[in-house]
Amino acid sequence: MIQFLSAGVTFHYATGRPETPVIGAVYRPEGAYYEPIQGPINSERLPDFVRVDATLSYFLPFGDSNSAVFYFSVSNVLDRANAVRLEYSRDYSERRLRTSDYRRFIYFGVGLSIGSLGT
Repeated sequence: MIQFLSAGVTFHYATGRPETPVIGAVYRPEGAYYEPIQGPINSERLPDFVRVDATLSYFLPFGDSNSAVFYFSVSNVLDRANAVRLEYSRDYSERRLRTSDYRRFIYFGVGLSIGSLGT
């Protein structure tokens, strides 16, 4: 009986996305809102994106043409909060870096392939 164990690690990297900053705002009383004043186009960048994923799987054949694959995976092993965008207050006087809501995922399972039950 042939059995296979496999493991893998994936490294994802991307430079930070260019952003056009808001450098101020003008209040518009007719609509009761603030109109942003943008700075130089794409003059800032979000922090770099970095993620490491790992997976482990085990292939187990049984019977004449049946098999099972057991798997365990972790995405974002480093639990890094990657930047998504910049968020501004209502009047654009404050800004903060918005990071991903979902950071580390751990999942596992089994997949079955049933080709014959010996009939």
